[in-house]
Amino acid sequence: MDQISIIRDLFRMVMRRFFLFCLIAGLGSLGAVWYALSLSQVFEAAAVVQIQRPQIATDRGDPGTMQTTAQRIQQIEQQLSSRDNLLEVANKYGLFEAADITTAERIHLMRLAFRLESVPGMRLPNGLAGEPSALIITTRLAEAEQSALVANEFVSRLMERNLRDRETRTAETLAFFRREEERLAQQIADLDTQLLEFKYANANSLPEGLEFKRDEIVRLDEDAREISRQLLALDRQVAILEQGDIGPLGDTGAPDPVSLEISRLKIDLSRLLATAPGHFNIPRLRNEIAALEENETALSQQRTDSQRVLIEDEVALLNEQIASIADRRARLDEQIQTTPGVEQELAAFARRREQLQQQLDAAIQGRAEAEVEQRLEANRQAERFEVLESALVPDHPVEPSRKKIVLAGSIASIALAFGVIFLLELANPVIRSTSRFQRALGTVPTIALPHVATIWETRRRRLGRGVALLFVIVGIPASLMLIDQKVLSFEEMAEVVDTWDLPIF
Repeated sequence: MDQISIIRDLFRMVMRRFFLFCLIAGLGSLGAVWYALSLSQVFEAAAVVQIQRPQIATDRGDPGTMQTTAQRIQQIEQQLSSRDNLLEVANKYGLFEAADITTAERIHLMRLAFRLESVPGMRLPNGLAGEPSALIITTRLAEAEQSALVANEFVSRLMERNLRDRETRTAETLAFFRREEERLAQQIADLDTQLLEFKYANANSLPEGLEFKRDEIVRLDEDAREISRQLLALDRQVAILEQGDIGPLGDTGAPDPVSLEISRLKIDLSRLLATAPGHFNIPRLRNEIAALEENETALSQQRTDSQRVLIEDEVALLNEQIASIADRRARLDEQIQTTPGVEQELAAFARRREQLQQQLDAAIQGRAEAEVEQRLEANRQAERFEVLESALVPDHPVEPSRKKIVLAGSIASIALAFGVIFLLELANPVIRSTSRFQRALGTVPTIALPHVATIWETRRRRLGRGVALLFVIVGIPASLMLIDQKVLSFEEMAEVVDTWDLPIF
């Protein structure tokens, strides 16, 4: 019973100040409607662009050598969000052209109105997100048709920039690898020329002739030993000549005619001395023998001198050969000692050439792949963007939610009206019913007299009702007219209300 009594008292409290309650709640609701209608609507339009993978896969997917799809999308987004591009789009469609707005504010509003989002593809086996598979371009503007037009404009610019960037990048990549190929080929040719010049300058110290030089040193040592033996033999002959121990044989080993003649004469002389000591031929034979012996001595000395000269000439020739052998061996030793350094230089040349050749092979491969990519781009078989969904004119605004604003404002107005009435009741705590008297004092009243209104109270009540009636007749139409002229026309208001999807009972 107490709860029912409290509810009854609250109802009576509202009814006693019903005019004030309706005034506050009505004005608050009208204010909420006016505020909701005064807010500019935002329409959102979105277009979807699909990223189609290349029909023929190439080997240039390495992130270290090529841009990934995500990097390319980020670069295109930065280009679309650039100041010049945003101003161009804004001027084309007449966006944010208020007189008091600056260029920086206009660019800021355009960047807030444009958004590009990428839709990630399937996850990779390592758990990382895959390359983007689609792009969503969204624009949020005050007019529905403009939002769709601007979204499609950004899509067109996205497609154009992507195609131009890919063609430019492919052409630049191809030109780069061609320049690299020419540069590396020229470096290899120059290195080969330097190698030939180095080999020519160090022809005697090349590693290829090292074994031959060692064999030649062995042969030179054998020749030197043989010449040494010949010199020893010649030295013995010189010693024999100096001793004068020369036999009857000449150099050829044939008998000496003079010696034979002397021997024959001595035999004849001995025969005559034995048979006829006083023979007249004995003096003649003795003279001939003496003359021949003297002649033989001179010839022997002459032959000895000739042999000594021949031996000396042969010794000089052999000494020259030994000096030549020693000089040749010294040069061979020097060449053998310089061979390791030459071999190191040749190895450095080989390593440098191998590095250049590897770079040239990589440049040739890169150039071939770039040519394939260029042909794929020309045939539209490379990675490309395709418009999956064009932006359509939105039917409803995405914000603000005017229905929620009006509902919240109405609830707040009712709560405010109830609170004001409750505060007024607290400020004037009058016991107006027997039930409240009984709850307040705990006793039952003996008699309850009705309130008799005075003339002033009656006039005040009538004046209040007249003011309320005047407000209803004049204030509400005036408020509606003000809203129609300053905020939103009735036709537009009707269209907005139709979009709220209010239930019809």
